[in-house]
Amino acid sequence: MRTSMLLLVAIVILNVSMTDGKKDRNRCRHLSRKVSKCIRKGYEPRMLTQEMLEGCKINPKDLKKNIAMKCAMQEKRLSLNTCSPLCKKEKTTPPDNCPKKTVQQCTSQPGQVFYRGMMLPIFYTGISTMEACVEKCRNVAGCVAVIHVPKQARCFTKNERHNPLSPDIHPSRTAYSLEMSCLEECQN
Repeated sequence: MRTSMLLLVAIVILNVSMTDGKKDRNRCRHLSRKVSKCIRKGYEPRMLTQEMLEGCKINPKDLKKNIAMKCAMQEKRLSLNTCSPLCKKEKTTPPDNCPKKTVQQCTSQPGQVFYRGMMLPIFYTGISTMEACVEKCRNVAGCVAVIHVPKQARCFTKNERHNPLSPDIHPSRTAYSLEMSCLEECQN
């Protein structure tokens, strides 16, 4: 009886600690987005450490008083939490002698697509090749993946919130997907 009771208490404690960790990560993600948005608007952080701001491009601008106050409040909340750095560090580039993967090598099998992470406009028309779709993504801020539908000459751009590859729910179309980060990888 005691053993089962202790086991039950241990499971409850473990579950609560795991839930708290997830809440902390979500809180950090939410606050980080808010403060990052403020920085992009021209807010200059005063409370965050250099470590938290590493990699951030800060271009201070005069903000309306109410916006500056909201940003300062979000910064204070973020500084009170133990969150990871705000700005993503620059990706390390592979050595020059490393031949990069091609569009063809990075393109998924037909019928595999990324759901969610839709960007506006939802799709571009007149894009007849995957290479042209990739080039379109390179010119769209925040684009990290694409879906190309050759028969319709459509290119769907996706942001970082897209889901992993999964089977297309539209079996009548042939769609190909590509994650842009794959193009930076070395060929095997």
